[in-house]
Amino acid sequence: MLLLVCVLTTSASSCNKDVRLREESCQDFLKRKVSSLPFDELIRRGSKCLSADDEALLNRAQTVVLVRGAGDETVEQLLTDQRSLEAQAEKFDLPQISPTSKNETTPPNTDLINPNVQRSPVFIYAAESDGTVNKNKPIATGFFVGIPATGNRLLRVFVTARHVINRAWADCPDKNPAQIYLRFNLKQDDPASKQSGVAYERLDAGSFYQPDDNDVDVAVSIVSQSMMPYLDKYDVAPIWLSLFATDDELQSLKIGDQVYTSGLVPSSAGVRKNNVSFTFATVSSLNDERLSSFCAPGADPKFVQVWGLTPNLNEGRSGSPIFRTRNRKLNGELHSGPVLVGIQSMATKDGGFSGMTKSNDLYKTIRAATKTIAGLDFNRGFP
Repeated sequence: MLLLVCVLTTSASSCNKDVRLREESCQDFLKRKVSSLPFDELIRRGSKCLSADDEALLNRAQTVVLVRGAGDETVEQLLTDQRSLEAQAEKFDLPQISPTSKNETTPPNTDLINPNVQRSPVFIYAAESDGTVNKNKPIATGFFVGIPATGNRLLRVFVTARHVINRAWADCPDKNPAQIYLRFNLKQDDPASKQSGVAYERLDAGSFYQPDDNDVDVAVSIVSQSMMPYLDKYDVAPIWLSLFATDDELQSLKIGDQVYTSGLVPSSAGVRKNNVSFTFATVSSLNDERLSSFCAPGADPKFVQVWGLTPNLNEGRSGSPIFRTRNRKLNGELHSGPVLVGIQSMATKDGGFSGMTKSNDLYKTIRAATKTIAGLDFNRGFP
């Protein structure tokens, strides 16, 4: 039950007139539609009516409203839903990491790095005109990023290339999709079974945040808490924000360095399971100027801010995470493992090499998309 500032004793008459009016005002507040006021104003009014616990609950519910919209629900319904969601919310334990120097970063668990890199990609499929999934049309790759939050919780965002969900931005000849489908591997799967080991989940293309910088080929969608229990069914692992390259690590990248990406090859996506394919490439350009890219043969060029990779990577890898192997300190010892340095963009106009959007641009986009959510740890490593 929600706790109001006006607490009634054994008899309603024990409250004076001012207190009764105050209690009635709070009741009106609870019945108010969430969409009727800016969320900041709801929080301000809630501070006068709600207990400290419910006031904090209302603040945390802002994430859900940001993702799915306010709809017709009341403040009371929103708080009830939020309480239920948090009871189911995914939990995790923050790792115990020894202090390192200012510019060194560490992954949360070296034993899980390589399997997580292989489990992080999700295949993106097109939707039919009636909104159902087209299981014969894999189009791109995406992945989840995990951001630690206060209270031992994890916020996840889904990441892909901007041109996958905004074709007009990339000057592509086809229309923007209204929705896309994510294809997951199931956790519980019998390889000997003839049944499918994958499942499809719809994601509205309009849920993606796109950066203000028109040259950046990145889009992110915040995963609502209501989706988290469903993700538990799937064999997918987020890439922790701590695995993003630091500024120093990104600046140390040189022409000729080896990188690798895990993602989709449309011709061999897999029938029963997502067949994640690794491809290795060489950094061939670190140009700060925009490069002419294209989203499909015959399309007009689109100038984007990317670094170049050779050989040219296949089209279905758009949105794939790109890693570089680096040494980082964990408990005072050096460990070798992947560091996220970018996300695959479009190929150049002549097909000479593929574009890589820098992980710094993805990092800035995630921060902008989640700026209204309190309690997030954006550290790309451990102090």
